Amino acid sequence: MDDNFASFLLWFGTSGGAGLVGFWFVEKLKENWPWFAGLTGEIKWYASLAITAFLAMGAHFLEVGFEYQPIPVGWKGWVEALFSVAFVSIVAATSVYRRKMASA
Repeated sequence: MDDNFASFLLWFGTSGGAGLVGFWFVEKLKENWPWFAGLTGEIKWYASLAITAFLAMGAHFLEVGFEYQPIPVGWKGWVEALFSVAFVSIVAATSVYRRKMASA
């Protein structure tokens, strides 16, 4: 079980899983909250990316908490680790989204 959960967290944080959930969540916000649907596409795009980054950082916290990843040393280590996780998740989500839009 641990290996499967560790693999899931790694996929979720760095391979587009957080992006899928982030973009899905924004779609649900558009469907259920009229004020959100009225926002510009650019704001919704940035909201998707922010949600993606926060979800990926949450997955990284779980990886560290369950000792699948080493604990970053000092505050700079945490900043670097969380920035890199957020950056990779955003790039993966963007590439998946762009590929999806290109094939549509």
